[in-house]
Amino acid sequence: MARLFNQGLIVEAETLSKSLTTRFPKHGFGWKVLGAVYQAQQRYADSLHATRHAIALLPNDAATYNNLGTSFLCLERIDEAEANFKKALAIAPDYAKALSNLGNLLKKQGKLHQAETCCRRALEIEPRYANAHVNLGNTLLMQDRLSEAQTCYRAALTITPAAANIHSNLLYCLSHDVTIEPQQLFAEHVAFGEQFEAPLRAGWQAHNNDKDPARCLQVGFVS
Repeated sequence: MARLFNQGLIVEAETLSKSLTTRFPKHGFGWKVLGAVYQAQQRYADSLHATRHAIALLPNDAATYNNLGTSFLCLERIDEAEANFKKALAIAPDYAKALSNLGNLLKKQGKLHQAETCCRRALEIEPRYANAHVNLGNTLLMQDRLSEAQTCYRAALTITPAAANIHSNLLYCLSHDVTIEPQQLFAEHVAFGEQFEAPLRAGWQAHNNDKDPARCLQVGFVS
């Protein structure tokens, strides 16, 4: 069941975890996976319900508290999210995911130095944890420490090179860096397009627009 979830087979994991919670309602693992499945589906209220069942049965499981905190955070229930991340860390002080998530929460609260400390500690424990690199990068970006933020995003991309959202964060950061040469900024955007846009070109619909290079163009600006 956990293997299905980790492989991204969310529907299959949901079916199996639901079956397990029906057959063995006092078995916490089934509720834990079901809560994680609902979270992956952005069904956060359902995730809270299932994960609370899991915590009642697994009161010393740090990962379950972390999952509960994540759902609370996605619902912008900040105080409850913080309490659960801290419960996870009280059980497992070196739990990198909870440290990174707490760092992300502290960043949202504007507690940037505390957020940075949490993210750096997470990376000391798990150097190849991409989300911690991203959360640290976002925290540094909010402090206008653009060069350091870029280093974090690039580190995350070495771990998860197919993550378009991380690459997008990098481009946003580069766009605000006055020390970046226009040619480099353009090249970075072209590279993004080649990686994420090119595979979709075959599915583009044809347009009957006038391709005369001398035609008058209508240009719109979006803020």
